[in-house]
Amino acid sequence: MKDFIVDHLPGSIVRFFSRPYVGGYAIQPAIDKAVQLWETEGIRCTLDLLGEFITNTDQVENTVSIYKELFEMINDKTEFLTVSIKLSALGILIDQDFCEKKLDELLKEAKSRNIQVTMDMEDSSLTDITLDLYRKFLPHYPNFGTVLQSRLFRTKEDIESFRGMKGRFRICIGIYNEPPEISLTNKREMKEKLLEYAMMLLEDGHYTEIATHDKDTIRKALEIVNHYPDDQYEFQQLLGVPMKSMQRELIQAGKKVRLYLPFAVNKNDATAYLKRRMKENPHMTVYVLRNLLRLN
Repeated sequence: MKDFIVDHLPGSIVRFFSRPYVGGYAIQPAIDKAVQLWETEGIRCTLDLLGEFITNTDQVENTVSIYKELFEMINDKTEFLTVSIKLSALGILIDQDFCEKKLDELLKEAKSRNIQVTMDMEDSSLTDITLDLYRKFLPHYPNFGTVLQSRLFRTKEDIESFRGMKGRFRICIGIYNEPPEISLTNKREMKEKLLEYAMMLLEDGHYTEIATHDKDTIRKALEIVNHYPDDQYEFQQLLGVPMKSMQRELIQAGKKVRLYLPFAVNKNDATAYLKRRMKENPHMTVYVLRNLLRLN
């Protein structure tokens, strides 16, 4: 029922009441938001251009050009700004060789500017190719990272497959609803696995980005990371999720905190992202629907 309601909400309504979850509708407002968070709260950000599952080469080229402009505008802000990208925005659904060339193009540009880039994880149909390309490009681009999802049964083996390499991994439960044949369905178990996999990544020497909004999970993660150097890990959350007190507590304890800060140049891309987040986060859905009802 909830998914049905979300699917049929007008995009303009979703965007209006979900404003806190998007950093802006152009590059500069997104950067301005990130600068504000850094200067006022000491929070780092990773900027992500919304728009995925692209099946048109001209759209891919446009996406690449926007990312290059973003890299140029980040300039001297690499201390607190990184960038996230998706394979499905770079043409993986069109042609793998084409996508690899676009990815290499962006990684080369980012490396020349000392910008860290994270390749986001999408649904399970792209898990193999995402990790294969990460394995292929990591030796050439130490500024490159990717994402693992604790809900997937395969993740332990995926971590083990990177032993001997030194990478950068965001570990999260994942937002895509996957079939029970390949994925956990219980959130508590996903959170337990997140902690287990974070420990594995740290033990293997990877830079580990622990992405969760669950305060109990964060406190348990603190017990784990305190056995490792502070420059080997950070905590991550999504822009807009009310976590200020916890973020302040982490920063005061000397921990790095980074927000995933999405922005859009196409409002339809923002709508798709926000609806997906609403389906995953009941609190966000309730917030939007409650405010919508107040208009009536």
